[in-house]
Amino acid sequence: MDDLSFNFIEDESVRKVIEEYWSQAQKANKCNVFAGTVFLCGAVLEGLLAWAISYKEDEARKRFPEEFKQRDGSDKHISKWGLTELIKISKKLILIGKTSGRLLEVVQEFRNFIHPYNVKSQSARPDEGLAEISLRTVGEVYRSLSGRLKILLK
Repeated sequence: MDDLSFNFIEDESVRKVIEEYWSQAQKANKCNVFAGTVFLCGAVLEGLLAWAISYKEDEARKRFPEEFKQRDGSDKHISKWGLTELIKISKKLILIGKTSGRLLEVVQEFRNFIHPYNVKSQSARPDEGLAEISLRTVGEVYRSLSGRLKILLK
């Protein structure tokens, strides 16, 4: 998994951030910084999904106009969406497969560990297993998107 290439992301500034977060997630995991690993993997996943949805933005805006609106009615750019919206729309646009969708939902739940009050009310804590699932989810979403990229980028 170390060798994932994000070169397909044409926006260089976004690609560099995703690459840096991915590198940091792997380093955090090697140093047993499991909460950091989970958090950074979530950030990589958000970046990948937002990038993919941006390629189908016209279709997404037509099919899901409510996702592009703030409460006050102003425009809400994809870059401002949370992981919940990104997962939901990625699934509906069939940008990711079912396995990726399920794993994304799991990682989304893991990210709730970042909030101390959520941790306080649960017995589970970010650990090596959760970090490994997060890393593997990045790999699975990458694989799923890569399989669809050939069609997406035509």
